[in-house]
Amino acid sequence: MLYEARTYHAIGGKIGPLIERISSRVVPIFKRHGIDAIGYWTEVIGEGNKLFYILRYADFADREARWSAFQSDPDLAGLRSEPVLLDYMENRLLRLTAYSPTPDTTDPVVEIRIYDALPGKMAALNARFAEHTLGLFERHGIRSIGYWTEEIGTSSRLFYMVGYPDVGARQRAWDAFLGDAEWQRVRGESEADGPLLRKVRSSILTRLPISL
Repeated sequence: MLYEARTYHAIGGKIGPLIERISSRVVPIFKRHGIDAIGYWTEVIGEGNKLFYILRYADFADREARWSAFQSDPDLAGLRSEPVLLDYMENRLLRLTAYSPTPDTTDPVVEIRIYDALPGKMAALNARFAEHTLGLFERHGIRSIGYWTEEIGTSSRLFYMVGYPDVGARQRAWDAFLGDAEWQRVRGESEADGPLLRKVRSSILTRLPISL
């Protein structure tokens, strides 16, 4: 499977109308052409102008065929003449790691975490997740949704999503995970020759009704 993570940055004050337009006008066209989304989310904490969603396809050819049909849909033509709500868009084409579960989520709160590995450390990072981190996440109530690497772009980047029942549960889970003696041992052993990560980014998101 090929996955596509999209982030829409709305023009200031336009995130509400953008979500409404995507929900009522764009998603029906997506569904018409078999463009399947795992879910749609907005930030719980942050700038408050972003819409996130993740799509999935069989492969590159499937993605190309579905987007070609979408772009040619007559219902899309009317949207192009309406007021601009979107400032800019980011997208990432992703492949699941060998240790990832099949992505599926109804979690009210999710977190997207992006880890940029230091040169030569990506294999060690993936091994740590596969052999230790996922089990420790499960122990402390951090639900694994999906783990991906970029198909096109940065080869030393891990992109993953985890879920929680609420924001408070997230904080409690991470406090417990970071304080876990086994995690501290594993981290120390895996970083005996130096840190694995160059940069970490995180976004805490809430699920939109459009995801149903």
